Amino acid sequence: MYRRRARLLLLLGALAASECFSPVGMAMRKASSVPQRLSCPIEASGARAFLCDATVRIGCSSAASAATWALIAHCGLGSVASSSVVGLAAGLTLPTPLATAAFCGTFAGMSSRTIAPRITDAAVLGGAAAAILAALDASNTRLLKGVGGRLGTVAALAALASVAATAELRAAGLLYVPSLAAAAAAPKALLATVGATILGSAATRLWARRLAALLFVSTTSALVAPSADSRREALARRFSNPVASASVVGLCSSLALGPTRSALAASVFAGTFVAMSAPDTLASTRAILGAAALAGFAQAGLAAVCVGGGGKLGAAAAIGVMLLRAGRAAAAVVLLWRARRGELRQ
Repeated sequence: MYRRRARLLLLLGALAASECFSPVGMAMRKASSVPQRLSCPIEASGARAFLCDATVRIGCSSAASAATWALIAHCGLGSVASSSVVGLAAGLTLPTPLATAAFCGTFAGMSSRTIAPRITDAAVLGGAAAAILAALDASNTRLLKGVGGRLGTVAALAALASVAATAELRAAGLLYVPSLAAAAAAPKALLATVGATILGSAATRLWARRLAALLFVSTTSALVAPSADSRREALARRFSNPVASASVVGLCSSLALGPTRSALAASVFAGTFVAMSAPDTLASTRAILGAAALAGFAQAGLAAVCVGGGGKLGAAAAIGVMLLRAGRAAAAVVLLWRARRGELRQ
């Protein structure tokens, strides 16, 4: 099983590298005005810079996935709490590109012991997820850019590919279990899932916009040195970045709800990913809450797919965001059509 997953990682890494070395990909990156995402110690450009970037991100993702798996397996933490602890540490200490790669790895590390029975399996899944993420970034496409849940979606794809490539897991029926979808779609369970997801998105937005600053930044007084205020402001900015904000809310919900209500904590965690969407994707609080509600329904639909695979909470969040955007676009088209129709009648 481990060898097959190792081959999967190598295949996904080759996919990312092929994008880097392709003439089209290199020309697009050279023409792009976007600066390099990471500062590599080696002065490099083009393919070499991309390989440096991708290698560091894959390493961070693998380490974060292994750390998350170890916290779950050996420290007795739940999957949401483990991912949040590692994600919070990454969000506070690493630059944004590495923090996002590490956060992506934590979702792969949330996979069950059936899918990742050893820590090396979790590390391979995390590396595979980062390789897919690097390939998407290198392609210069707008696929899922700015959409909350993008990191989890990538981790879910890696877990799904691992299950599909392993005969034992396919034979166990982990690809699809219809009974789980029926249980998740029960009215009481569905209402709790949707409500918890909305709560998670609202709490994350509130933390990022208000609470982090209130906790760490005090009013300036004559007794407080300006350097101390600047340090507190920097700390507030670190705690309010998307990775740290989602991790704080996820950790608090997991500790508050406890192991007996881990499903609700997972739904809250899914809501935090919706709130990680870029402002140009979801501009208002109303849009975030609407996407969170749709993400709650998406969780019920994904409950039967790739059972035990990590990243499905993020995938549900991404589905909710995209459904809301599609619905708003369709409504705009209908309104435009009605306006044109009214003009023609006049």
